[in-house]
Amino acid sequence: MSANLTPEYRNAEEKYRQAKTSEEKLEYLELMLTTIPKHKGTDKMQADIKRRIAKLKKGELKKGGKRQLSYHVEKQGAGQVILMGPPNAGKTRLVNTVTNAQFNVGDYPFTTRIMQPAMMPFEDIQIQLVDTPAIHPDYYERWVLGLIRNADVAILVADLSNPDILDNLDNLISILEDGRITLTREFLKEKPVPGFSKKKTLLAANKMDIEIAGEHLEILKEFFGEKFKIFPISCETGEGISEFKRAIFDNLDVIRVYTKTPGRKPDVKHPFILKAGKTVEDLAYHIHKDLARNMRFARIWGKGYYDGQPVDQHHPLQDEAVIEIHE
Repeated sequence: MSANLTPEYRNAEEKYRQAKTSEEKLEYLELMLTTIPKHKGTDKMQADIKRRIAKLKKGELKKGGKRQLSYHVEKQGAGQVILMGPPNAGKTRLVNTVTNAQFNVGDYPFTTRIMQPAMMPFEDIQIQLVDTPAIHPDYYERWVLGLIRNADVAILVADLSNPDILDNLDNLISILEDGRITLTREFLKEKPVPGFSKKKTLLAANKMDIEIAGEHLEILKEFFGEKFKIFPISCETGEGISEFKRAIFDNLDVIRVYTKTPGRKPDVKHPFILKAGKTVEDLAYHIHKDLARNMRFARIWGKGYYDGQPVDQHHPLQDEAVIEIHE
């Protein structure tokens, strides 16, 4: 069967052949995988691309006898949230504040040179935040684009103390769009165009403790208020941090579901994390496929229900629901 390769794929393949660094190769391999036609004629090609991607991500390619850095962060917790911003926007300080990490914070540009994952506690769950090197027209790490594509939600950090705040954000957004990444206010349900990525993004207006911050915040709202949800915060005073953490959870589009065994108290310490809109049957399969196959009905506790209300396997779940499955 003919492969019928698209112009987008051939362009990505050519850029892969010309790539000099591992991060560039990884970027174009992932682009090749998203643009290659999906049919039996390309099965072997897809498998080969996936093999090369896995090899790069695991750091198995060697240079000068030393293992190279892997530009991949394995997802953990309820979701992966990536922070990005121009130099000195305060990304690392923000990650330290909400996760209790102790990453190095400097008063000079490009202090962060590698990705730095940390876990943010939110109520009874953990959410993974990933700090990244700054993005600036004069210099940025191309592998950061791959991290952004892979994340569940992005945080765009703006520096309210910087008079060039609008230009800095415009430059960053332009760099991402050149890399085929569009930042959006909401999750988009339409099928993505091959080779392009649309990422739900929140805008953290950082350094509200600075005297000029209020004036710059109003300017930020005027130019970006319709494009992003804006959250004014200060790592120095703690202003807006609680609301910001709640917004991160709300925008991951996930729910926490607790289970109980008949005749026992519910397990409220270890919730199952599911995508919003999932059903009782989805929860059962998440626990074990045999449980889903043998389930007769379930009982539910939560807002809008009387305790132990019977529901069938197609019933949609809500955040913090308690489910008792009967076989």
